[in-house]
Amino acid sequence: MAVQRLDPGTLMFATAVLGFLTAGFSFTTVKALSGAGKGIEEWGCAMLTLGGAFLLWFLTPANSALFFLGNVLVVFTGLFLLRAFFRLTGEPFTLAGSIIIFLLGTSGIAATYYFGAPRSVAVVTIAASHLTMVIASSWRLLRSSESLHSTYRRVIVVVLLLLGGATSARIWIVLFGQGAAMVSPVASSGAQILTTSTAALLIVAGSLGYFGIVGEQQRQRLLENSRRDALTGLYTRGAFFEMAEKLLAGRNSPYSVLMIDLDNFKNINDTYGHVAGDEVIRQAAGVILHSIRDGDLAGRYGGEELCVLLPKCGNEAANIIAERIVHGAAEQVIHLLNGQSIVYTISLGFNTYEPTESHTLAPPKLEELLSSADAALYNAKKLGKNRVHAASNCLE
Repeated sequence: MAVQRLDPGTLMFATAVLGFLTAGFSFTTVKALSGAGKGIEEWGCAMLTLGGAFLLWFLTPANSALFFLGNVLVVFTGLFLLRAFFRLTGEPFTLAGSIIIFLLGTSGIAATYYFGAPRSVAVVTIAASHLTMVIASSWRLLRSSESLHSTYRRVIVVVLLLLGGATSARIWIVLFGQGAAMVSPVASSGAQILTTSTAALLIVAGSLGYFGIVGEQQRQRLLENSRRDALTGLYTRGAFFEMAEKLLAGRNSPYSVLMIDLDNFKNINDTYGHVAGDEVIRQAAGVILHSIRDGDLAGRYGGEELCVLLPKCGNEAANIIAERIVHGAAEQVIHLLNGQSIVYTISLGFNTYEPTESHTLAPPKLEELLSSADAALYNAKKLGKNRVHAASNCLE
């Protein structure tokens, strides 16, 4: 029995329905996905304009104004997709780039509808804007491979490549083949059936990949938030030790630890109140985060005591970072709502493990190095506070 060819009208209508349903799902999901709202909204707009374009093509004659409005909507689809993919990778697409994509896609539509240019001009400019979207989005997704879930990312890239292939085929047919009539949205040609099918695939598989990545990002964000101390934004004590052990596991390279304590903190609480004391701790944590390097770990050890792990950091470099933290804290002035101001200082002790070629003993445990850094911290307090003190028993 022969397999009947897909009916272009039915396929267009089904694609429009898929687009509208996915748009509705996107808009209703925005509130539930904190931190991903803009990207989800733009994905929803892409699905809405795509569904609208196919519905207009299904309902109106090819020479009507509404038919050309469908072409404008499909240009917006490519633009919204590009912006959504850039949002997914953490970098909004620029306004200037958005304007360029829009003008590229609509210039041929305006030339055809208002100035009598051949329909092939509109087809080529729309296709060019979509190809630009495919290339820019794929490039951005591939560049962000380490931060995106690999399976979902591959699904999106494959869909984009299929869309790019179908779009390139449209340009080839228009310029070197049978002309624009063969790739009209209402045409029953194989090229147009392929394009519409690819659009449906984009809605289904593309949305699966997009929402899969967003969901994974949400899970990672929730996990990260659960590891953070609510007041300071530093890692909790448990999370600090868990992540530090992973960073140090199987390595025999230098590393340093810092133990930090606020000076006269009880007096600050007694004089200004516990709310002000919390603000001092929060500000001190900010100084630490501003002073350490990317890849370093900072945690709240307990109360007003904070700790830092500096991987691949020797004694001299650790001392520089420690001095930066102590001096940075001493320069802070905290202004309270009642008009009062607080200045505070911190004391810091640190210790470093630096293996040598002749070093045959096992590296010290993190707790051992922190304990010696803690002893150095209290030596700093005995020596007058507001200073850095290195542990006297540094391991060689």
